[in-house]
Amino acid sequence: MSLFLTSSAFTEDSSQLNPANGFVCRLRAVLPNRPLRVVYITSNPDDGETNAIYSEVTRNAIRQSDFAMERFVMLDRQTMDQAPMLVSSADLIFLSGGHVPTQNRFFKEMNLRSLLFDHLPNSSVIIGSSAGSMNSADPVYAMPELEGEASDPSFKRVLSGLGLTSVHIIPHLELTRYEILDGLRLFEDILFEDSRTMTLHAMPDGSYAEKRDGTLTFYGETHEIRAGVMRKICEDGNYFVL
Repeated sequence: MSLFLTSSAFTEDSSQLNPANGFVCRLRAVLPNRPLRVVYITSNPDDGETNAIYSEVTRNAIRQSDFAMERFVMLDRQTMDQAPMLVSSADLIFLSGGHVPTQNRFFKEMNLRSLLFDHLPNSSVIIGSSAGSMNSADPVYAMPELEGEASDPSFKRVLSGLGLTSVHIIPHLELTRYEILDGLRLFEDILFEDSRTMTLHAMPDGSYAEKRDGTLTFYGETHEIRAGVMRKICEDGNYFVL
């Protein structure tokens, strides 16, 4: 199994998969050379309107990046009972972006971790985008995202996840670096403090990590946040083996 952890898998206009830092080329190298069986797993199984929009964006982006598809199936509440069959026959599984705790609950509800480890073919590829990348880890670092979460003492920042990696991705660095949430600086007051017990890796859109044959490599700009200190470990156009 090959795993791609992206900040966002798409170009800024969402018209295609983002070719920056060789992402599309590396994806093409590990996917079978035939029409793909794609499973798109939503982050909120009950938000039909949003799911329809973003699943179509994903379908079009894959097509516009010159990947032929045999089928494209969205896995949500309505198709959850088909999850074992869909996972066992998938060439490409796309873990969507969204709200990390909401997606985490859905993954647990369908027992996705066991499905991936027990039924996913060895030749399959998984792409995580934003929340999908974050929930690929175990444990998962669920940073506060919504108003009230940073100040809520009951908000759980550490969750159990899919166990595909131990790396904790912080996506959308270009948007969140100076974000203020509940009067707190997201990075200096929250992420830096949490990094004293858990190493984080922040990246902007266009950067990603690939795990293949047990080795994880970062491609593009990546920053390590450890013990309250943030340092750049990889430049755009370059790579870093963890």
